[in-house]
Amino acid sequence: MSDRESLFTAQAEIIALADDWLDGRVSDTYQGQPLAQHWARVAKVVEESGESIEALIAWTGQNPRKPQRDEAREELLAELADVVVTATLAIQHFTKDTDETLDLLEARLSFLYQRMRASDPGWFGEPTFAIGQRVTITGEQHPWHSYSGEILAGFTRAGYWVVELDNGMRPTVAEREMSRV
Repeated sequence: MSDRESLFTAQAEIIALADDWLDGRVSDTYQGQPLAQHWARVAKVVEESGESIEALIAWTGQNPRKPQRDEAREELLAELADVVVTATLAIQHFTKDTDETLDLLEARLSFLYQRMRASDPGWFGEPTFAIGQRVTITGEQHPWHSYSGEILAGFTRAGYWVVELDNGMRPTVAEREMSRV
């Protein structure tokens, strides 16, 4: 198992564990009240969003009654990450299936990519390879890791790229970062 696959598996396990913990450790008032728990999970996302706004205000100095704080940038980033985690756990609360939760997140990113492509096709340019052609990934794909090796690329019915490394991993790869073999 690769480091990336291990990380992905660990993240899926943490999502399932956190969801079970949140459902099982609520107060007696919430036990047996699924509708209340549904509302609480969604409301928690809004609460974290509010904390992100509070950190943004501190970082930018928007409120003249409070001093601007440069260190609030890290608080902002942490709060935004909390929004993502809390929203992911809210999705998991409703799906109770980590594969479905992660597939939904992947689908929404793919949908975003398709919308960007449709709204500004000139920015993306023409594909540099044919469907099913073997290509090599060039360059760093994310700040925290890069990929190398052959991949098989193609379109789905929705029109976005599907790329698979020979070992079955699916990195997020922009077309402009790929070149023909």
